[in-house]
Amino acid sequence: MNTSTMGQFLAALRKANGMTQQEVADRLNVSNKAVSRWERDECAPDITLIPALAEMFGVTCDELLRGERILTEEKQEKAAPRTEKQASVLINRTLSEFQTLNILSIALSAIGLICMLGISYGVYRPVIGFAVLLIFVSAAVMLALIARNKPKAAAASDVFDSAPANAQAEFRAKIGSTSFNALFTAIAVVVCALPLMLRLEDGYSVIWFEDYMRMLAFCLMGLMCVYLAGKPALVRSLSCKGRPALTDAEKTRRRLNVLQLGSTVSGALLMGISTYIDTPLEKTPWACGALMLGGLALPAAGIVCFIVLFVRRKAERRTLLIPGVRNILLILPFALAGMSHGVAFSSSGGRYDLWNHTYLWVALILALAILLLGMVAQRVTEKRNMNNKD
Repeated sequence: MNTSTMGQFLAALRKANGMTQQEVADRLNVSNKAVSRWERDECAPDITLIPALAEMFGVTCDELLRGERILTEEKQEKAAPRTEKQASVLINRTLSEFQTLNILSIALSAIGLICMLGISYGVYRPVIGFAVLLIFVSAAVMLALIARNKPKAAAASDVFDSAPANAQAEFRAKIGSTSFNALFTAIAVVVCALPLMLRLEDGYSVIWFEDYMRMLAFCLMGLMCVYLAGKPALVRSLSCKGRPALTDAEKTRRRLNVLQLGSTVSGALLMGISTYIDTPLEKTPWACGALMLGGLALPAAGIVCFIVLFVRRKAERRTLLIPGVRNILLILPFALAGMSHGVAFSSSGGRYDLWNHTYLWVALILALAILLLGMVAQRVTEKRNMNNKD
């Protein structure tokens, strides 16, 4: 018996089935050190374990003892489909474990925010609440980063290389998207908690819940823009190595998102800032008008950019249509958010800030609805294009 060949064959079979040495050991009721010694050819498995090993890996006892496949013509015909099946099992198992860990990461971030809200408004200790939040967020980020080790190992295996190209691309896309969602949630939770840290004179002060909800609406709308503009690039950077480079259409769509969303947010900010100088004591009444004009001109510039790109890039019109229209529709909720702040004056000339919270939350709900419809339309279009190619 060639024990060297047998050890190498055992190691190859185990990796092809996506199993660890511990999993093999558990099934055979032996230690993982024994499996490691078999694969290093320090010793051979007990003869009574040969049938169990052969059944586990789907080979014959003769093949296991010889340390190589005995391929008949029929087996050669079935070898390729079986390899693809093994790759599919490896991909599905890896994705399942990876997504489970990332769901736990997202849950940790959410629990951290809930704890901070409870500590801040329950015992009025926002500093302690923020410290607890950072502990949960740190654990969530570490869990998300640790979860990436298994997909990297799977993508580097020979079995993964035998999978179809579209399955490999889908695997990498899911890895990148899931990692992005977990890490973005951790960042979003910290951003949403920052308004609670505005009043720290005595360590016990906390802003009014109504004021916090107003600021939370602004935070969520800003995070939504970052999500839309930054997700494509960040998903690619978080995916396993080997993803194809960005196409010209994807680059154009990313630039369009940045231009349109940047101009929309900037316009809403200018409209909001204009109300702060709207006072009868102001010596420069033109400043308010200039800011309002800028608030209208910037979103209009984003629309012009979309029209120009849509007309000039004929080959990329399908790619640009849905995100371009979605970004134009987002102008309305951001304009509502910009108009949520107003001023009033008393008879003595005193100034009062007025906030219309209804504007803010209607704007947020409208923006989320537009985002959801855009995602659905994008998925339907991609699926239709794939069907047409088939």
